[in-house]
Amino acid sequence: MTTNLLTKAKKGETALGIYIGDTGVAVAEIAAIAGFDYMRIDSEHALVNPSKLADTIRVANAYDVPTLVRVSTLEEMTKLLDFGATGILVPDIRTKEDAQAAVDTCKYYPVGKRGVNRSSRCGKYGAMSLDDYLKFSEENVCLCVQIESQEGIDNMDEILSVEGIDLVATGRQDLAQDFGLVGQTNHPRVEEAEDYIIKKALEYGKYPLITATSPKKYEELKAKGVLLMTACFDTQFILKAFKEHLAGYKK
Repeated sequence: MTTNLLTKAKKGETALGIYIGDTGVAVAEIAAIAGFDYMRIDSEHALVNPSKLADTIRVANAYDVPTLVRVSTLEEMTKLLDFGATGILVPDIRTKEDAQAAVDTCKYYPVGKRGVNRSSRCGKYGAMSLDDYLKFSEENVCLCVQIESQEGIDNMDEILSVEGIDLVATGRQDLAQDFGLVGQTNHPRVEEAEDYIIKKALEYGKYPLITATSPKKYEELKAKGVLLMTACFDTQFILKAFKEHLAGYKK
């Protein structure tokens, strides 16, 4: 179906992805052509209808680009995985119970309790044998938990002890808000929190997944042992390109 999200990281190589939000299919295809290593598709904040989300996953699959979909509810997860998403990101994990619920929905027995349906697109509409279908899911489906609060930070040892978690992401905007520092994503306390989350993830053998807003930040994160990074949102890239192009006409 597609390359595993962790393929490069397991070889010690960095992978750079892009956020895909409201822009949808065309921009996702352009991002794949441009050479991004994975797509971090947002279904939490972006107003993406199921049809557009399905088409975005289909485009990514066609270009052999792994997808990591950030869900707004656990109920979304099964349909996305059945359609061919290769990764799920669950936001605002605060407790061990939150983490276990995410694993139970995302992973098959004996790790989780995900319902089996190989007649879905992920199972090639029933063409895959049950053994091959389950093996593919076991080897390729990744679960990322996002730590976005002090409560989540305080419970990281319990959270990361849950079997079935593959990646750990941060959420600087929400961390800042939780600390009473709204908008101050570069505040020392937020920086320290992100560094702590990275350290704990590596300590437990999980892959940190961090936003790198610039080449400089990318290199700084690499030096900390981060191999999976996401650049800006698709809309930010487009806005920057439009402004720069337009400025050339208005000199």
